[in-house]
Amino acid sequence: MSEKHLSQADLLAMSVAEVLQRWPEASGAFLELRMHCLGCVFARFDTVREALVLHRVPRAQFMRALQQRGLELAAEKGGTGPS
Repeated sequence: MSEKHLSQADLLAMSVAEVLQRWPEASGAFLELRMHCLGCVFARFDTVREALVLHRVPRAQFMRALQQRGLELAAEKGGTGPS
């Protein structure tokens, strides 16, 4: 994954489809957390933030799963915030 300085806020605002297109290895994080976004028609429209809420996945858990797959996210100021 090439963008080493992407912030969590930027990633959360991206559509699920955009994340999967830019970083195909992120698909493992979605699958591991039972987020069946791959191939879903809503992936083009739902942001990662919306998908986390819909699937009741804590943001910190998702970020750890992405980091395990090589995506390094810039730390956010003010803690982890709401899921």
